[in-house]
Amino acid sequence: MSLYPSWATNRGQPAAMSTRHPENTPVPGVLIVRIDAQVYYANAMTVRDQVKAMITEMEPPPRAVIFDAGAQDEMDVTSTEVIKGLMNKLQGKGIEVYLADIHAPVLVVGSKAGLREIIGEEHVFLTVDSAVRSIERTG
Repeated sequence: MSLYPSWATNRGQPAAMSTRHPENTPVPGVLIVRIDAQVYYANAMTVRDQVKAMITEMEPPPRAVIFDAGAQDEMDVTSTEVIKGLMNKLQGKGIEVYLADIHAPVLVVGSKAGLREIIGEEHVFLTVDSAVRSIERTG
């Protein structure tokens, strides 16, 4: 676990990051965020602040944010509450929130905490690519 996890963002490119897959085409208005370390009580606010900073840096602001949860094997109470607050804030700004590649234990904890209710079942996907395709279909 790390207080300052490493990040991978691709500002709209499906699948892996653009350095590994330069053939991917960015999707305008979509920010894809993958946190390469466990989110837990000690780094949850750092994660929240970094995501907010990424969104602030985008011009124009994203219409959707996809959280690639592939590195998350569990969630504690603090990180769950911080992520819930971030999702509510993003939705309040008109930004759609999506989850992709979420592992079963995280999905169980998130469901009990109300995360699925916040983002909606239709915004939870098995892969980042399927989340991107859904966003592209809805315009």
